[in-house]
Amino acid sequence: MSSTQACSLAVVSVMATLRGRKFKRIGEATEPVLGGNAQFTGGRSGTIMAVHGPARTGRCRGWDLNVLVARYYVQAGRGDEVEAALREMAALVKQQEPDCVLYEVNRSQDDPDEFLLYERYRDAAALEAHRETPHFKTLVEGRILPLLVRRERSFYTYVGE
Repeated sequence: MSSTQACSLAVVSVMATLRGRKFKRIGEATEPVLGGNAQFTGGRSGTIMAVHGPARTGRCRGWDLNVLVARYYVQAGRGDEVEAALREMAALVKQQEPDCVLYEVNRSQDDPDEFLLYERYRDAAALEAHRETPHFKTLVEGRILPLLVRRERSFYTYVGE
């Protein structure tokens, strides 16, 4: 997407407060401005801390959101549990998601509680479909996310080899 094209709906990192605790989530904002307000799933809102790119649902023409890079920062000493769930997830993605071209899970050599995921999909629809699978909901949302201190995600366009 060229710098002259506009995308009104963007993926943003949002800092919010829930039950007195601050946390960071990914949300969507129209015409995002750092320090502005954004909504995220569940109807909650918060302050925009970073703008990552267009909405993952592909609602912005000209973007091909087919690469996701994620960093998982796990609660101290819980890395083995997350690794086991990620190994299970990788096997299920390979078996059941033909539009996932690459799903790599990497564990930090310096910090056993840090992971880097590199995922490449045929198109934005395949990435969205991935997030709706039963194994994503069970393993990522059900088992992995509760063990994380923080999660960072960035979206990229694959430009070739």
